[in-house]
Amino acid sequence: MLGQFGLDPSAVVAPRAAVDGTGSDRSFDVFHVADAVGSPLIPDQDDFVVPYAIRSVIGFGGVLPSGSAFAVVLFTTVAVPRESASMFAPLALSVKVGILPFDDGRVFDDEPCAEVATTERSLRSQVAALTQLIEVRERLVGAQTAQLEAAFATLEERSAQLSDALSALAISEARHEALMEASIDAVITMDHEGRVLGFNPAASRIFGYEQEAALGQPLDDLVIPPRLRPNHREGLRNYLRDGVGPILGRHIEQTGMRADGSEFPVELTVTAMEVPGAPPAFAATVRDISVEKETRGRLKEAREHSARVARTLQESLLPPRLPALPGVELASRYHPAGDGSEIGGDF
Repeated sequence: MLGQFGLDPSAVVAPRAAVDGTGSDRSFDVFHVADAVGSPLIPDQDDFVVPYAIRSVIGFGGVLPSGSAFAVVLFTTVAVPRESASMFAPLALSVKVGILPFDDGRVFDDEPCAEVATTERSLRSQVAALTQLIEVRERLVGAQTAQLEAAFATLEERSAQLSDALSALAISEARHEALMEASIDAVITMDHEGRVLGFNPAASRIFGYEQEAALGQPLDDLVIPPRLRPNHREGLRNYLRDGVGPILGRHIEQTGMRADGSEFPVELTVTAMEVPGAPPAFAATVRDISVEKETRGRLKEAREHSARVARTLQESLLPPRLPALPGVELASRYHPAGDGSEIGGDF
C-alpha cells in the first residue's frame, strides 16, 4: 500500500515536507497531493489517475509501537485545498488510538512475527497518541477560532456596508415612488414580454384601470387600439432581435385607448431600460393631449374665420367698379395683405 503512495516505509515515519498536510516540522502522518495528475508521488497515472479523473489525494496513517503500519488513502475527483487536508490530522490520530489495542505484530521487521507489546508499553503509546490528538485539536481549534473571528469581523463590516446600501436604496425607492405618485403624466413600465410592470396613479386616471388590475397584463390589450397592436408587437420583436427601436427616446403622437374602448390622442415617449444580465424593460411616459389638440383645432378655426371676415370686410370696402374716364383705360387687381406679398397692406 505504501508503494502505491509513491513512498517507502521510512517516509511514513518521517514524511517529506512537500506532502506534510500539517504545514509544520512535526508530522502527524497526514499527507496531501493537491494535483494528482502528473505527480511523481501518485503512480499508475495512465491506468488509474487519468481514466478515473483523480484530482487530489489525501492520506493518513502511522506506525504502531510494534512496528506495524496503518494507512488510509482517499482519492477524490474534486480538488481538495491544503486547508481541508490539514483537518484530517485529528482523524489520523483518532484512528491510531482506536487500533492501538489490536497492535500485535510487525510489518516492517526482519523477523516473521514480533512479540506483543507489553501492557505498559501499549498504554504509554496510547497516552502519547492521545496527547498528540489533544495538541492537534487545540491547534486546529485555535486556527479555526482565528479564522472565524476574522470572518466575523469581515461579515460585520460587510453587514454594515449592506445596511448602508439598503438604507440608500430604500430612500431612492421612496423618492422614486413619490415621483411616480406625483407625476401628472402616465408612467407605465413593461417587461420584454410586453406585460405591465408598473402603472402609476396618473395612468389609472388617464386609461381607467386600477393599478392592481393592470399589473401583469399585456400592455397592448389595455391601452393600444386593436388596429395598432400588430405594429406594437412587431416593434418589440425587432428590438429584442436587433436592439433597434425607431420610436425610442422620441416624442411622438399616437392614439391611446381607455378601458371603455374610447380612443384619444396621446404624446408618448418610450425609453429602454437595459440591465446587464437581465432582459430589457421599457418605460413609457404618456400625456393625454385631447384638450390640447381640441384647443389647437379651435384656434385654427378661429384664425381661418377671422381671415375670412377680414377679407370680406376688405373686399366690401372696395368700389364695385372702376370709374369711367374719357380717353383713359383703367385696370385693377385686388391683392390682400399677407397673401404672399413682401409689403404689407391691401393693394
